[in-house]
Parts: sequence; C-alpha cells; structure tokens
Amino acid sequence: MAVEPLEAAGESDVRNLAGLVTAQLAATLGRAPGLRVVLLPRRSSVSAESLERVKAGVRWTLQGTVFLSGEDVAVTLTMTEAPAGRVAWTAKAKGRFDQILSLASRMASEAGGAAGSAVAAGR
Repeated sequence: MAVEPLEAAGESDVRNLAGLVTAQLAATLGRAPGLRVVLLPRRSSVSAESLERVKAGVRWTLQGTVFLSGEDVAVTLTMTEAPAGRVAWTAKAKGRFDQILSLASRMASEAGGAAGSAVAAGR
C-alpha cells in the first residue's frame, strides 16, 4: 500500500499536522501482517516519472485530507485500487485536536482491514 502525504486544509498550522497524521497512518499500517507500506514523498519534491516508478507494483494507494478548525479536526481517507483507480474504501472521522493520533491509528486499522478484506475477496 502506498500512503500519499495527506493534504492540509483549514488553518495555517495544519500542514505540520497533516504530516504527523500521514506518518501515524504509515506506521500503524506498517505493523499489519502481510501488508507492505510505502510512504510516498510530496508530489512537489519528486518528478512525476519517479513517483510513478515508486507506485509500480503497489496494489492500493491511500490518500486524504486533514482539516483543522480551532480545536476540531476532521480526517478523510480514500483507498484506491491500482491501476484502475477504483475506490475500494473511504472513511471520514472527526475529533478534537488532542485526539488526532488515536484517530489516525483507528483509521489506519480500518484501512488495513479493508485491504485485507479486498485480498481475501480476490482469492
């Protein structure tokens, strides 16, 4: 599974928060048995050709947005199946700023479960 850096929306401080949530998602997914996780670099930091080479052989891509408004945080995630781009799973969660790491871990567990279910269904 390739994890793309989450997009930041809302207040100006959210970019660092999006990076933290992205790292938490990748770390949690990386602990799932049988799931190989690749944390993709920001699109602006590498060429499109290099990014496509990294994505080659990846079955799913996880992308999303972190939105911050005051003490409220919302995270949306979408898992697409490569290469067709079919949406395999999507989720949205809301919480308080101080709950963001547990929110990210819970969503990563759900994404890992969705990936596992897709593998089992394909067998």
